[in-house]
Amino acid sequence: MLKSYPDKASAKPGFLFLQGILFFFIFTFVLPGCQSQPEEPIAQESATTHSDGTGIVTGDTSDMKIALSMSFLDRSTYRTTSVEAFEKAARQAKKQGLLAEYVVLDAERSTEKQIKQVQQLVDEGYNAIVMEAASVTALNPAVRSACEAGVIIIGAGNTLSEPCAYNITNVWNDYGALQATYLGNRLKQGNLLEVRGLKGASADSDISASLRAGLMTFPDLNIVASVYGSWTQEIAREEVEKILPSLPSIDAVVTQGGDGYGVAQAFAATDRPLPIILMGNRYKELKWWQEQRDANGYQTVSAAGTPGATGAAVWIAQQISAGKEVPKFLELPLLIVDETTLDAWLAVTPENRVADAEYTLEWIVKLIDAHIAGDPLPPNPIPEMVPES
Repeated sequence: MLKSYPDKASAKPGFLFLQGILFFFIFTFVLPGCQSQPEEPIAQESATTHSDGTGIVTGDTSDMKIALSMSFLDRSTYRTTSVEAFEKAARQAKKQGLLAEYVVLDAERSTEKQIKQVQQLVDEGYNAIVMEAASVTALNPAVRSACEAGVIIIGAGNTLSEPCAYNITNVWNDYGALQATYLGNRLKQGNLLEVRGLKGASADSDISASLRAGLMTFPDLNIVASVYGSWTQEIAREEVEKILPSLPSIDAVVTQGGDGYGVAQAFAATDRPLPIILMGNRYKELKWWQEQRDANGYQTVSAAGTPGATGAAVWIAQQISAGKEVPKFLELPLLIVDETTLDAWLAVTPENRVADAEYTLEWIVKLIDAHIAGDPLPPNPIPEMVPES
């Protein structure tokens, strides 16, 4: 039932007097305090899932064009896996309406050609270029010019030194430290052969430097020789075969990935005892290790950077384009295979490929937010059938 109120005509004089006093009190003292005060403009948070800037930014990137420029393409397991990771992430982004076009280019080991590719991609309206760079510094003018044109440049794997570029790489300092600690705990003392990667690459110098820093804790482990294996089985085998006749007994071989199986073949061709060979997550390496373990209890450890860094770069570029604040330098955890996870990783790694993590947009945003907050990096996403080591 609706409640009725007396109108002015039927109200008594005393009531009207009291009513007037009440209205005066309300309008004078109560309503001014209840009125809305002018508000400061509210920053638009609609583009991100959280008010503190963390989470996925959802700005429109549907017309984005992204390219992957590889310093060279060959049949190596790492580079093939890198390209596949980029293409898989790009296809997924396109399927979600976050990307319009993508392309992969091969610079054929030519810095000059990679520079021309960058210039061509800028002219063709590409918004982002992921680069596996042929040189840390020689590409700087081309990278700077692309940045000035508004193009997002991301170095993947090998870093770019131009300040305007973003970089996504692995925690290479952990690589050498892992190898030094593993061998220090197993051997205590001995002679080491170092098989390095591609001469002049930032990853090679970072890994080698971290190895030497780690070995300072174990002064009785000595590097007696170093060769460059270019992260390939064939070159590593050739270089090790050349230098072995001049070396003393070798207790362990430290590698950088892609070379362990070639090193094993080089030793197998001699009458030398098989040393501890640190592996790099390639299928052939993991398969060889499994066979040696089953035959004679061979023990080692395997670690490598993740070729999926190129796929991670797709999501990073997309988030930058969408408006998320992203640090210039990001690191991915190394992927480590030990004796407890060897069989599981081998089961999910295709032949002629590398054990790899598959990075999603959600995981990459967690990585970005962890870097900004200074928090520990999230662990690599691993297949469900692989136990956590």
